[in-house]
Amino acid sequence: MVFQTIIELKSFAIRVMHKIVRNQICVRALLVFAAFVITVLLYAVGLFDGLELKSYDFRFKVRGSSPAKDSNIVLVTIDDQTFSSLKLKWPFPRAYFARAIENLAAAGAAAIVLDVEFTEPSSIDPFDDLSLQHAIARFPRVVLAGKMVAEYGSHQTLNRYPLKPLRPLLEAGARWGYANVYLDSDGFIRRYNLFQKLNERFYYPLAVETLCLIQNMPIKNVTIANDGSLTVGKFSISNYEFDTMLINYIGPARSFPT
Repeated sequence: MVFQTIIELKSFAIRVMHKIVRNQICVRALLVFAAFVITVLLYAVGLFDGLELKSYDFRFKVRGSSPAKDSNIVLVTIDDQTFSSLKLKWPFPRAYFARAIENLAAAGAAAIVLDVEFTEPSSIDPFDDLSLQHAIARFPRVVLAGKMVAEYGSHQTLNRYPLKPLRPLLEAGARWGYANVYLDSDGFIRRYNLFQKLNERFYYPLAVETLCLIQNMPIKNVTIANDGSLTVGKFSISNYEFDTMLINYIGPARSFPT
């Protein structure tokens, strides 16, 4: 009788333990599932985006600056001193840019990139555009800036199209690339768009067009892999996300000779 009671108690204890273990497994499974759902929701609302951006910034701070002292890239900037010296309002006469092209070409520039949009005729006079056209014709190793436009028209339809520099400037021999920039959620620029596809045609930014020019290769020779990475002559550019590359900043402003 006592032995039977002990067996029953043991069996009861085993059942209770099994139930407790099953309950613990269920609780743990529920906790894991809840954590997964919460994580997905936090990613969906972009809560972790800021952490990743700050991590990227921190890595640059740890690395420190790496000024391009021996770089063959020279920046000719339009700054406050420019406005003070010229005593002119923007936009400057295009004859000024024509003279800049002539001077840089005479100084031995291999390529000239104008990050200025000449998408509309000059408001000064037609000869203003003509002077720029003639300068480009004499030194056609010039890349001009345009942009990729995305705007809503009537009936809330999204219209996308390239806004190119003036045709006479392109016919004179200049290349062009879009100068659109893309901000991260905190308003800073950490990525550079590699290409855009519109109506079965690929368009490229200023940097890619310039990379082609300095290698004397046509833009049509750029290849795009299935993962979105680019091959531009001897250079390979990885696609970070959404057809962009991460910018490897070498340092603060004026890190390049200016």
